[in-house]
Amino acid sequence: MENKNASSNKPAIIALTVVIAAIIILGILLYPMVAERLSPAEDKSQTENTNETKPADTKNEDTTEKTDPNAAPDFSVYDMNGNKTTLSEKKGKPVVINFFATWCPPCVGELPHFEEMYKKYGDKVEFMIVDLTDGYDETKEKVESFIDKNGYTFPVYLDSDIKAVVAYKISSIPLTVFVDEDGKIAASKVGAMDAETLEGYIKKLIEE
Repeated sequence: MENKNASSNKPAIIALTVVIAAIIILGILLYPMVAERLSPAEDKSQTENTNETKPADTKNEDTTEKTDPNAAPDFSVYDMNGNKTTLSEKKGKPVVINFFATWCPPCVGELPHFEEMYKKYGDKVEFMIVDLTDGYDETKEKVESFIDKNGYTFPVYLDSDIKAVVAYKISSIPLTVFVDEDGKIAASKVGAMDAETLEGYIKKLIEE
């Protein structure tokens, strides 16, 4: 009797096995289709994130393009009373910037010419006589003594933060930079100048 029942159950077992196998095969076939449907959502998200960064990149490029290569680099220095001033504050009027130090013989040699030009053109041109004050070889006290001893009246500024040195990448002094009323570099001269040469630069700066 038991063998007869087992034989009668074989068709049912076979049928169940076939159904299970069919389900497995169907799942394998359908999985790639389901996975493919999920991919575009992920790709779309990545595309949207990329697009969101474009406005910032474009803005940076525009800013770079608008930078004037002839613009005089701005910097901050201090007057002898400790008041902070910047080159940009002088915009609207031509500026003569002379970088010097009291330990520099060529610098010291040309300063009388700057005093002469300051007295002659000080109403038309801003003068910024900038001392490279490092606090060691060159100190505020040393500069004050030097100015008083020579009786100079032109405006003297201290580059105690080294902002001017960095802005103009100064490696040699004296250096004189001539800036027009629009804040653009009109000319620059490395080395000492005599009065005639300095006045020639100043006249050209005023005429422009």
